[in-house]
Amino acid sequence: MRRFFIFSGTLSVVFTLLVVSCVTYTKTSSTKNFSYLYNPVLVKIHPQVNFYYKDNKFVTSYISLNNNEFAYTGKYGRVELYYKAFKSFNEPLVTDSGTVIINPVLGEENTLLSLDVKNRGFKELVVYLKITDVVARSSFENFYFINNRNVNNPINFLVTDSITGKISGVTFVSSKVKIKHNSADTLFVFKYRYNRDFPPPPFSTKPFVFDFPPEKYDSLFLISNNSFLQPEEHYVYLIKADTTKPGGRIIANFDNNFPELKTPTDLLFPISYLTNSREFENYKEYKNRKEAIDDFWLSVGSNKYRSAELIKVYYNRVLFANLSFSTYKPGWLTDRGMVYIIFGPPKNVYKSPTSEKWVYSSSSSAPLSFIFNKYKNDYCDNVYVLERHLEYKPIWYQAVQTWRNGRVYSVAN
Repeated sequence: MRRFFIFSGTLSVVFTLLVVSCVTYTKTSSTKNFSYLYNPVLVKIHPQVNFYYKDNKFVTSYISLNNNEFAYTGKYGRVELYYKAFKSFNEPLVTDSGTVIINPVLGEENTLLSLDVKNRGFKELVVYLKITDVVARSSFENFYFINNRNVNNPINFLVTDSITGKISGVTFVSSKVKIKHNSADTLFVFKYRYNRDFPPPPFSTKPFVFDFPPEKYDSLFLISNNSFLQPEEHYVYLIKADTTKPGGRIIANFDNNFPELKTPTDLLFPISYLTNSREFENYKEYKNRKEAIDDFWLSVGSNKYRSAELIKVYYNRVLFANLSFSTYKPGWLTDRGMVYIIFGPPKNVYKSPTSEKWVYSSSSSAPLSFIFNKYKNDYCDNVYVLERHLEYKPIWYQAVQTWRNGRVYSVAN
């Protein structure tokens, strides 16, 4: 019998479960346009989805839904959650599938769902998820790639926020968290100061170097399984169940405000994409970094009204990059973060198990797209590396100059 747990706010949720569990073959495709994942205004539903490899029978999916994003008829809404798990795009053997009907309660903040999905003993899976607001006729869908090649893979760890009680699938935290592993009794914790190196521009010929974990750690200590960790600000922690094997669960406290930007220092560093190295060093030398930020944006915006609009768009993109692309470094410092901040949400996004293609223009006269290849590693499934080409140099400088001329860049400029 299907095992699941679901609650909304104070546990007063009405729901129906419809399950079709089977082993079969299905055709899959990675040609669907997933651009709405990177453009929040295109979709009304923004679930938080996390996975935990419970054992060789089940992968547990933890899903948090924002009840304010749904439509209601009376006191209750009606949401349909469909899922399908299969071995891979190349070998689409379905291990489990089903549909959950949820009735979120009007006035309650969240609906939380815990669902056990059969993995049939496979260490790697693809999980397709579609969430539909039946009343509003809007939906969200995405593919999630499960990887459990060794005992240290992140999916073997369950991280719970001690304040909210929510399961955390992201790398960044600021509050105390409880860390549980699916088999180990003792966990090894390596502590590193995080790397703030900027990614090279899209036209760089510099080869990519995966620089995590660093060769030297600040400290190493042990914690018991299912115990708490309070991450220190500006440090990245790597938690391992077995030190003889690669991989581990990353827990990072880049900044106590992260992913938001609340201090002048938070606002200063992302402007590095719009300045040359000499300019940026000059702004860093300001004793008052708020003055540095004001001077920069007033210089490019010409007046406070235009500057305010530029600031709003630019830092909203930085915030989105932090929320979506963070790994062992903040999202704005990743390749996808860099491209997203300067060029904005792509028109089309095509996803596969090994890459993402972002299309900004398919015009024969001025095509523009970026390919990000997933870097296979045992530490984080969110590392994507841009395919850099010298041909990007003119469009990169054009985009940067547009920002510096006081306009938000778009491909239509």
